[in-house]
Amino acid sequence: MDDSLITTSVNSGAVGNAGAVTIDTTNLTLTNERQIQSATFGHLD
Repeated sequence: MDDSLITTSVNSGAVGNAGAVTIDTTNLTLTNERQIQSATFGHLD
């Protein structure tokens, strides 16, 4: 896949958390600036 991104987030003004990203694999390789991210920009619960 080109320009791949796996993400979860809570945006500004929201309440909660971004949650978890779970990847179940024996082997994972990220190349060419691929990303996995989780971010919280709002208020945590």
